[in-house]
Parts: sequence; C-alpha cells; structure tokens
Amino acid sequence: MAATVIHGRLGRVRITGSVATTSTNVAATLSSVDKMTLTIANTSRRHWSVSTMPRLYGATTGTELADAYTVDRVRGRIVFSTAHSTAVAYKVDIAWLPTSCLGMTKSWSLEVSNSLSDATVFSCSTSETAWREYVPGAGEATVQLGRLISSTETSSAPFFDRQILGSPLYVELMPNATAGEMFECYAYVQSDQNNRAVDNLAEENITLKVDGPVYFTTST
Repeated sequence: MAATVIHGRLGRVRITGSVATTSTNVAATLSSVDKMTLTIANTSRRHWSVSTMPRLYGATTGTELADAYTVDRVRGRIVFSTAHSTAVAYKVDIAWLPTSCLGMTKSWSLEVSNSLSDATVFSCSTSETAWREYVPGAGEATVQLGRLISSTETSSAPFFDRQILGSPLYVELMPNATAGEMFECYAYVQSDQNNRAVDNLAEENITLKVDGPVYFTTST
C-alpha cells in the first residue's frame, strides 16, 4: 500500500534558485506614506542577488540616481535617506532570484539571538542591590528545517547542492494562513543530514545560518 503524506494548512517554506536572472527598467513605486520606501511592482522579482548591486533611475532611464539610499535585498526594496517625489516614474535594473515552494516540508523553526556585552560599572553606594547592565551587540539567527523526501520528487537535492556551492538561499517561513505574513532572510546551509530507515519515510534535517537581517513582513 502506498504511503500517504498529509499536508497541513499552516506553514510554508520557499527557497531560491541558484542562478540569478537579470531584468532592466523594472517599474518601482515610491510609498505615498513615508515617501522614502521604493518597491518594485513585480513581486516575483523582489529577491535580489547579494552579489549584484541594483541600479536605480529616475525620470530619465539610463541616468543613474546619485541620491543616498540603502538596499533591502531580501524583500527587494530601496529606502531613500530623505523624502522623495512620488510623481517620478522610478526604474531599477536588478539581478533577481526566482523562488519555488519547497514541498514535503514537515517542520521549521527560527531562533534569533543578540550578543550582549556586560556594561556594569562600580557603584559609589554600598547599600544598593547590584544589577548587571548590558549593551546589545550583533544579532544572529538559525533556521532548522525538517523534510520528508518523496519518491516522486524529480528535483535535485537543493540543500546539499547549495552547501557544496557555498551560495546563499532566500528563505521564506510562513507561520500561519494570514496572507503576506512571513519571516524572510538569506541564509547559508550549515549542515544537511539525510536519514533512511526500512520502516519509515526518508527524512532530511537542515540547519541554515542566516546571513544578514531577518525581516517579518506583514504584506507582499
């Protein structure tokens, strides 16, 4: 009798392809709220390669803007340092990574932590209770994925291949059924463990080390 895999209604994991696709003059829209956040209209192209810097244009395509801005490669956003005009038809040249849903994922977990430096100093009083004080440092995060490996899967081993290549993955973790709510990050494969048993389904357990920030996005 063939094994039946039950799909739960909550939780989803997406990963990137390993090769970026280049697109030029992609339309971008400036937020009418803060007039600083620029997002591209084509959401399927919003995961930008970490190795290629996007080029931003204003009303004149081909003339790159010299304005100060930062790039959010995970979510495909450009944030100006000052407010800009919403009347400008912004365009951007990008190298984006196509994504696909990772089927047969049975579990995921995300752990985020901050390093803390002890900043406690001597007190002039002998009667007060001493409490330690800390200065927050750099943050880091780890993702644990659990997978079932189906005999019908035709794709190559995505995590093992990426570990050998040493290239990052875009990882999207959806905690519930609310549209657009997700944790997003880039990550490297730290370890990939495959388990085979005679009397059970084949399993794969992957540890991903997050590269850069983790974002919690509430809308696409």
